Amino acid sequence: MDRRSFLSGLILVAGTPQLFAAELSKPIKVGIVYQSSVGNAGWNYQHNLSVIALEKEYGSNVAVTRVENVPDTADSERVFRQLAMQGNQVIIGTTFGYMNSMLRVAKEFPKAVFLNASGYKTASNMSCYTASMYDGTYLAGGVAAAMTKSKVIGFVGAVPIPEVYRNLNAFALGARKVDPEIQVKVVWINAWHDPGKERLATITLINGGVDVVLQDTNSTAPVAVAEERGVYSFGWTSDMSAFGPKTCLGSVVADWSDYYLRQISAVLGGKWKSSSEAGSIREKFVDIRGLNEKLIPGPALARFKADRGLALQGKLDAFAGPFKDSKGMQRVGAGGSLSTSERERMDWTVEGVTGNQGG
Repeated sequence: MDRRSFLSGLILVAGTPQLFAAELSKPIKVGIVYQSSVGNAGWNYQHNLSVIALEKEYGSNVAVTRVENVPDTADSERVFRQLAMQGNQVIIGTTFGYMNSMLRVAKEFPKAVFLNASGYKTASNMSCYTASMYDGTYLAGGVAAAMTKSKVIGFVGAVPIPEVYRNLNAFALGARKVDPEIQVKVVWINAWHDPGKERLATITLINGGVDVVLQDTNSTAPVAVAEERGVYSFGWTSDMSAFGPKTCLGSVVADWSDYYLRQISAVLGGKWKSSSEAGSIREKFVDIRGLNEKLIPGPALARFKADRGLALQGKLDAFAGPFKDSKGMQRVGAGGSLSTSERERMDWTVEGVTGNQGG
């Protein structure tokens, strides 16, 4: 069936396919909501690049409405409802904080498809999707271990929730697998995007002896500060190498292009079903982009490429044991790994991580 055919969709309710009542117009209307401006780097920028890929693929058969600077408050519910009333058949919310508002609106508009980034709640016409970034931070940790001279690397933490703890701990485990003496300092800023706080956190880390910085925040400030101070860095969510051309080692990026293309294809082909997806490097949700191979020593680069190859096969386990937490308790023994539920509830740091433990 031609994926540009405009047919009724299917949804899955209690495991039984049922006719999705919406009749798709031409072009299909897609609405996407951003918590802040799209900007030129970071989380929203990368979502926008993924939507641009969708527009390139479908051309005039898709019409996208972008709504920026919508906080994850009651106002987001109004925006989602307005997009649905305007006839958007697919509505995308790009942050976890939109989840409950989107769910309420989805129940009011059962003929529209809703997609929520980083959430966990679903409905018959609402899916969620998550980029599991920790494989990327594990790879970054291995590179950082080869670049640090002080054996102290840094992490600018956004908000102390399990997702960010996973990224931090994988970074530390990746580095300490190469060199068990490496320490990871963390500074939490309790915000996802605050250039001023990100800048101050990076300066604090560098003044504390850190010579490689990875951020889990969305502005380019940490990369820019590292460039100014002659310290290595990794960008976050989008390729930030242009903001640190001399010292940025690469960026741990999220990429939703393939997911959006698959979702629209399923809607148009009458095969869409509600789902919950968490993807990493193998699933094309995550990768390392803008890798500065000229800066990285040959053995470290070879190790990185080998580990990335394992990740592409789904054979890289960032949380394989043995390792302890920062309080000295054995969390995983040799030959073991953290369970899915343990990863989802993570609120602790691994051995070697220092800094305030919750902002």
